[in-house]
Amino acid sequence: MKRCDKCLLPETWPGISLNDQNVCSVCIEQQGETAVLAQEEWERNRTASLADMDRLLRSCRGRGQYDLLVLLSGGKDSTYMLWYLKEHYQLRTLAFTCDNGFLSSVARKNLEQTVQKMGVDHVWGRPPASLVTRLFRLLLSSASARFQPAVATVCHPCFGLTLLLALKTAAQMDIPLLAVGFSPIQGHFSPLYRTPEYKVRSIIRRSQRDPDSLFSMRLTADEAADLAIPCANLEQIPTIIYPFLALDYKIGDIKRTVIEKGFISPGHENPLLSNCLVNLLMIEFDLLRFRYCTYEGEFSRLLRKGDLDREEFRALYDQVSSEIEQGVFMKEQIDSVLDRIGLAKHDPPFYKLVPREASARSKV
Repeated sequence: MKRCDKCLLPETWPGISLNDQNVCSVCIEQQGETAVLAQEEWERNRTASLADMDRLLRSCRGRGQYDLLVLLSGGKDSTYMLWYLKEHYQLRTLAFTCDNGFLSSVARKNLEQTVQKMGVDHVWGRPPASLVTRLFRLLLSSASARFQPAVATVCHPCFGLTLLLALKTAAQMDIPLLAVGFSPIQGHFSPLYRTPEYKVRSIIRRSQRDPDSLFSMRLTADEAADLAIPCANLEQIPTIIYPFLALDYKIGDIKRTVIEKGFISPGHENPLLSNCLVNLLMIEFDLLRFRYCTYEGEFSRLLRKGDLDREEFRALYDQVSSEIEQGVFMKEQIDSVLDRIGLAKHDPPFYKLVPREASARSKV
């Protein structure tokens, strides 16, 4: 498979072409005047957002037991964000992790190490196991049936579940701020570093009155009760912020900081090891069905900026592709995910995900 010499996007990436110099159309477009002006506008907005975020963070200091709730996944970005906000703003910070049952062993180790080394309090949010199983089964089956990339269609609803539990925790504990570690490269290239209040109120109301609409599936009474946010006064609600949309996001500095300070051991910052195990299944799914993975778009942006080592990532892509073709890519982890969700791989080479019972019937 051909890849762009500059950003490593594959020739199979939707809508791109490679020129005679093996440079993709996205890279060429990013060198144009329109893209340069857009980047300059982004930087101006980011500077204004940083000033506003500074005022907001300092104004919330000392309001209650905790000033800030930070989503901590066990990856390098959320770890750095937790450290930066706690130390730079001297905030009383509580770390929050959603355990959906698919945390990797490396992520758990990173969490334990970070919490102990940083000296922060930490709480778990655990969604109903029945809901998690049905949700992932529905999302993955739907992506398979509709011939859609799994990474692009599954992650956002899953994050919605995490955000709901974090909002509930913040509301119950009267924590005024909730910080999420989305980076500018994760498809959230927006001048808004915070969620508008009316959207937060809408999430809270729907959790109380129509939780089914949050996930487009029927919840049981117990599941709905577990997810409802007990926030009677919708004028006093947590503010959701995305600090990396205001800060100067540099992945090299982030990686170096979390390792040097001992929060994450060398090698454990690798997203293949620290991400949710369902991600591994989705990467395999996308590469086998579409010959590209949504994450490659994120990494290509960093490669264009020179924030990642091109040869290191070229070797990583080759290794992952080879292991997937051989059927050995993270096999134990992927099999465990499929077993819990109750799905089976079916109909090669199209790699459809179908309910295990349906796959068994087709073989009779």
